[in-house]
Amino acid sequence: MRPARVLVVISVIFFLVLIIFGIVQIKNRLGNGKIDQNPTGISGIAPTPVVAETDNWREYKNLEYNYAFRYPRDWAIAQILPTEPDTINQAVLTSSSGKSVVFSVVNNPYALSSAQMADKFTSSASAQILDRLEVKVSGFIGELVINGEISDIAVTKGVLTYRILSSLGQDGEDKKNYAKILDTYIFI
Repeated sequence: MRPARVLVVISVIFFLVLIIFGIVQIKNRLGNGKIDQNPTGISGIAPTPVVAETDNWREYKNLEYNYAFRYPRDWAIAQILPTEPDTINQAVLTSSSGKSVVFSVVNNPYALSSAQMADKFTSSASAQILDRLEVKVSGFIGELVINGEISDIAVTKGVLTYRILSSLGQDGEDKKNYAKILDTYIFI
């Protein structure tokens, strides 16, 4: 073989190794599909799904937008027509006490980050936002904003943002169940 061909073959092999290494790194960064620990402990997001505690719960799967979660049997869920701009899908989960969690899928054509989408969602909120932090949901980086009794999570995946808006408050049984619901939330 001529030296030029050997150089081309070595270059091709080198680039293939780099591509494979890059793919492995991306997979490692995206995680294993489980929800990672939130070091602040504010939102109830846990390192692994709480399967044993939620075995007898119902499961909601949205195959069109590829997410799923479990919820208590005495709670109700309903698909509703979106009313906010760019929202393309909504499901409302209502607790036995009448409080709700809204799961939305929002069109994000400019692929804004989770933090930028959280800014967009909370732009009309009062300036008294108590806490704001980065969280991981099902291996993706999200932004959590807590404003009084309202918690708002935005997770961007490409040109879609998944929003979880809760009015369950910060205490009581509803909050405990909400933490477990978040623990089971996955992208499928």
